[in-house]
Amino acid sequence: MAHNPYSLSFTTGTLMLTETLLLTEHYLALGSWQKVREQVKQSNLLQGKTMKSTSTLASEIISRVRLLSDDQLQYLIQAQEKDQCYVVWLALCRRYQFIADFTVEVMGSALQTPEKTVTRPDYQAFFDQKAAFYPRLQTLSESTKKTVASFIFRMAEQAGLVDNSGKLLPIILLPGNRLFFDELSSLERRYFPGLEV
Repeated sequence: MAHNPYSLSFTTGTLMLTETLLLTEHYLALGSWQKVREQVKQSNLLQGKTMKSTSTLASEIISRVRLLSDDQLQYLIQAQEKDQCYVVWLALCRRYQFIADFTVEVMGSALQTPEKTVTRPDYQAFFDQKAAFYPRLQTLSESTKKTVASFIFRMAEQAGLVDNSGKLLPIILLPGNRLFFDELSSLERRYFPGLEV
């Protein structure tokens, strides 16, 4: 992704947990993402209104989850729903540097405040800072900027990282999810600020 470190194509869809689980189950059965793509086209697995929308959705989901290891994919299928959301968030952060940086820099900074809350002004300051280094961000329309912000906050809420006011939520380590978090690198653990709440 070095050529386009701040791809914003995540606005194709939010966390999409149900669809992600469906495609992951097919991948684990078939052993090939290409075969999953073919099955999506043949049987309209995602129930899209058009073939184009179905293909776009499948491509977006696959671009995320293919960055997970097979062990992480197996865990994704077997885990409790809350933990499944954490796995999908990891995939999002691996796929999108913009989301990863926002999580580490903005959510991480919120940990140091008494409120432990991420606000829209926090996001705007982050965006403006990045736009100074990535001119492509400066070319976005105001409506696109709002869409990107809305998607990030919505996905963070869907993933259980924040509540609907932006307050960071704690992540409780349990026997069922401890191995998943323990196997992450020190950087990737920072994608889950709730571990420190």
